[in-house]
Amino acid sequence: MSAEQAIRGLILDVDGTLTDGGVWVDSSGHEFRRTSTLDGFGLWLWKQQGRKIAIWSGRKADGIVARFSGIGLDLVLDGLSDKEHGFRRILAQWHLPPEAV
Repeated sequence: MSAEQAIRGLILDVDGTLTDGGVWVDSSGHEFRRTSTLDGFGLWLWKQQGRKIAIWSGRKADGIVARFSGIGLDLVLDGLSDKEHGFRRILAQWHLPPEAV
């Protein structure tokens, strides 16, 4: 089995990974982040192979969740301050070893 085939799950941080790192703020103080359609297509292809996807963010990610809802995210952890704990939680929920994620 190749290293690529051994990877069964993907965890992506939101800011700077699924976005370009920029934040727009409207006059009411609502924040908006921009994503790429290419990322969405790549994640959709990943899911078509039966693999898992989680996204996490130290901030609330409602807009990102809405953006990627059609892909079928397996897990969203937003407002996450301890990403090591989040990683262990994902491994336990997915029943996967660290080297498969």
